[in-house]
Amino acid sequence: MSPGKLKREASFDIREEYRRDGKWCFTWRQIALIAFRWWALEEIVDALGSDAATALPPLLSLRRVTLRLPEYIVRALETVAAEDRTTIDAYLSGELLEFAGGVVDQMEAVHPGFRRAYFYPGRDA
Repeated sequence: MSPGKLKREASFDIREEYRRDGKWCFTWRQIALIAFRWWALEEIVDALGSDAATALPPLLSLRRVTLRLPEYIVRALETVAAEDRTTIDAYLSGELLEFAGGVVDQMEAVHPGFRRAYFYPGRDA
């Protein structure tokens, strides 16, 4: 990502948090937050390749699941994903974030690391 794009993305946040002594200064976390806004998790994992296992929290690893859904739901997913210029995986993942956020405390007790994966790369859990 070019410096110009990073600066534009920083404008969506609190601009002062990206400046030190009048100069642009990005922390690793800030760059990661911007990357997660630009790319789907599957794209980030693919780009990291074998480094994804050590660079990302374990519960952010991708796992293939098979679902059986009514045709009208599949068509709706295909349509809205295409309109958003994304994949069904990425679209559905975004839709399920609210669900995951609603069960963070419950899941952390059962699956340690859930909170960290949910908030990654944002604030510390």
